[in-house]
Amino acid sequence: QGLALLSLLLGCVFLFVAAIGLSILVLPTAAAPLVATHWVGVDCDSPLALWFWGLLIVAASFLILMCAHQLTGDPRKDRGSGKASICACCAGFLAVTWAIVGTTWYFEAQECDGELKTAMFWALAYLWAGIPLLACTYCGLLCLGTAALRAGEAAEDVSSSPKRPALRRGTARHLLVQTLGQAPPSLKLCSRCSRVLLKAEADLVQAGGPSLCGHCHRDEERHA
Repeated sequence: QGLALLSLLLGCVFLFVAAIGLSILVLPTAAAPLVATHWVGVDCDSPLALWFWGLLIVAASFLILMCAHQLTGDPRKDRGSGKASICACCAGFLAVTWAIVGTTWYFEAQECDGELKTAMFWALAYLWAGIPLLACTYCGLLCLGTAALRAGEAAEDVSSSPKRPALRRGTARHLLVQTLGQAPPSLKLCSRCSRVLLKAEADLVQAGGPSLCGHCHRDEERHA
């Protein structure tokens, strides 16, 4: 019971941190095209409006990448090969590079619309503050996701996830289903799809069988 509560608590904290990271990426994704189209054609000796389109590409790409990674797949089948971490590092490197380019263009702009330069200043300030915050968010998700999965498996007396910390594919989806579909203490959940087990299935688990519903159990036997 204690491990189940710990898993629930870690899952809630994971989802809260994930929401913070999502909000950091959503704002530039939504605001960049508005700024770029508003000041299109404005005389400026540096391509500041063009920079906002690049910001949109960087932010939207990272947002789509992380959403696709966290909302699809099964974290208990993901072996944590490190591909997601490599992609995250590449996205971070691209964001830093584009921030440096924007900073250079901003200081080179001498004859430029004042409102455009002000918008550029605040965009750069947001980007330079958001990059380290996103890095901390990613590290937090990595540790919290691994801990929540381990606690959940320990509560169900199963062990399928590798011990090495990693942000595994589908972790957010799994924890979201697990958190929102939390069953009463007297009920047991399928360790794969989180569906409430029927009485016969729960009795089988109590007798030492796999913590799987009938559908997932047949699916596992078919793959085996």
